[in-house]
Amino acid sequence: MFALGPNVCPRVKRWESNADRDILDAEHQAYARLADPVTHRRVVTFEKRDRFWILEDSFTGSGRHRFEFFFNFDVGLEAGLAADDIVVAHDQHSALAVVPISGHALDAKIA
Repeated sequence: MFALGPNVCPRVKRWESNADRDILDAEHQAYARLADPVTHRRVVTFEKRDRFWILEDSFTGSGRHRFEFFFNFDVGLEAGLAADDIVVAHDQHSALAVVPISGHALDAKIA
């Protein structure tokens, strides 16, 4: 969920699990140390019947900030960057598409 350091102080706001979906809503305070503090909230939803995941990140605070997101894929997966900053990772058995949806400009790259 988050890289947990000693200053993170994660808090689960909601956990729900039923036959249709699992939802975890959590936040952390690791960026409270900044001159303009920010709270990072992530809602992870697994739609069981349709078999897809949704990760929603929100940042609450003041001032201007730059955010970087990293998705690390397992060894053996091929990852490529498609149109509209969509990343597709696959092997011979399965595939995963990471589809960013944001009102902000993104700069996606494979490192």
